[in-house]
Amino acid sequence: MAVCCFGRVPPNLCHLCITRPLMAMFASIGDVCDRPIHNGRRSTVYISKQESEWFALKASSEYAWKKEMEVYRTLQSVPGNKFTRIQELLASGELPVFFKSHNSLHKFYILTRYNNLRDVKMWLSRIPGLSEAMRFKAARETLLALKEIHQLGFVSRDVKLENFGVHITKDHRLKFYIYDFELSQKYKDVETGKLTVQKIRGSKGDGTTESAPLVQMTGSRRTFPVDDVEG
Repeated sequence: MAVCCFGRVPPNLCHLCITRPLMAMFASIGDVCDRPIHNGRRSTVYISKQESEWFALKASSEYAWKKEMEVYRTLQSVPGNKFTRIQELLASGELPVFFKSHNSLHKFYILTRYNNLRDVKMWLSRIPGLSEAMRFKAARETLLALKEIHQLGFVSRDVKLENFGVHITKDHRLKFYIYDFELSQKYKDVETGKLTVQKIRGSKGDGTTESAPLVQMTGSRRTFPVDDVEG
């Protein structure tokens, strides 16, 4: 049986064997870290360093990637949108400027800058004596981020504190972000105002069980903004 470059596991299970051809595609990116920083059911995220700059590399299945890119392209096409709150996974204030597919692995990859956002849930739990005013600010900002997605005609379908990030600026201001659009769906055409037709089949059970709204878990109907808030 073939083994990876370190002789420990099969190449298809070794993330270094998987990502080295990919790194050659991107050419300008340096070494990949020795383990993923995020290993989800639909995607895996690695970080890489080139000189003093860090990058995040997200590998997703074709199905998840296409759904995410539909959201990204819509965000990019909205005139005058500054994206002050809506950010994609681990990016520093920008939508991905470069992405490619690696067809032999049946995976798609998104390369972005790495910002090391702290997820809001962890941030709230680690700060002793956090004031009520600060908790209110966190709740308000996360809801505003969600509102911006809804105004663009999308529902998140995966609302949980782990999918909201907080960044502390050098002047000690807090900036909140929402990321991870793998389950997002378009529910409305923002130009015509008409609801889009979503097939329920295949969407049943998507999302985090503890936080997903009931209609999303049962697949009884399409998901709307009010269901995001319920979740």
